[in-house]
Amino acid sequence: CALPIFRNKNDFQKVVDYDLKYAEILPLHARIWASLSDAYEHLGQKEKQLRALWKVALADSENADHWVNIGQCYFALEKIDSAKIMTQRAVQIDSTNATANFNLGLIQLNIERDCDGAASSFTNTILKNPKNLEALKYLTVSFVCLQQFDKAEAVVHYYLNLVPNDSTALQTLSYIQQQKSLLQ
Repeated sequence: CALPIFRNKNDFQKVVDYDLKYAEILPLHARIWASLSDAYEHLGQKEKQLRALWKVALADSENADHWVNIGQCYFALEKIDSAKIMTQRAVQIDSTNATANFNLGLIQLNIERDCDGAASSFTNTILKNPKNLEALKYLTVSFVCLQQFDKAEAVVHYYLNLVPNDSTALQTLSYIQQQKSLLQ
């Protein structure tokens, strides 16, 4: 991998040049491609970053984090279907991977409007990391979308135990309680 001096100076083009020379000698070395991926990301070269991420994943295909990274890169490139497929692959490899479940939930909720799938994905995220505030917020939205107001209310109460007096959470709780009263 590139010499640390290049990274310390944020000279990512030199990192790329150096790592590409190494990649010619060791074409299947995952750390070289991971270093290249990072450098390409800093240079804003998403397509090249994606190619490097694929090399990393192919060298170590049972590591869910590699597939998460590919999914995030596809998402940044606005290739949502590919992002979802890679994220689902990460979840298949490691169903407890919090980042994979969270990212899958975001795709399901915000793009596909699959509130049920999103609730499941955010629940899996929270099972791995019970203090993931963002996942708690999105789980609440998923339950509201499903009109499961009792569950949404329970999540907001849990959130408020972690972040007392959060104004947005208190407003959300008020909204949920209004919705519940309308249904009665």
